[in-house]
Amino acid sequence: MGDSGSHFLGYNMAVLGVLATYYNPSMAASHMPILIPFFILAIPLFDLCAVVVIRLKAGKPIYIGDNNHISHRFLNMGMSRKEAVMMVHLLEIAIGLSVLPLMWGDIRTTIISLLQACTILLLVTLLQNHVNKSKVQEDKNEKPSAEK
Repeated sequence: MGDSGSHFLGYNMAVLGVLATYYNPSMAASHMPILIPFFILAIPLFDLCAVVVIRLKAGKPIYIGDNNHISHRFLNMGMSRKEAVMMVHLLEIAIGLSVLPLMWGDIRTTIISLLQACTILLLVTLLQNHVNKSKVQEDKNEKPSAEK
């Protein structure tokens, strides 16, 4: 994406955050819209945290790149590049749409949206861990037969 694209996206996210939290006297005051940028950035933030945890568990420096990002993990699951990108976009859309009610919602709406986002991220994590364990098991089963 490059620096220009990153700055453009960051600027747009900041503007969305300001517009979402801008106080309008005709509407009921709510602090819930401040969460909107975090929901919109849920997948990139999840990816960042997951990659840092994976690198720390492996004893690798967190600043050296590798193939542990969410799109690479989808590729390792057998998806094509197009399917992996579509999956990331679909996850982002699913979580992003859950923030629309936050503009006018109360605490209950916020909790429901937060639970929905956490459930989506948990399902992705469980799916990827299951696939990783299956591949490790396949590798273990293939090694003895290759040595014979």
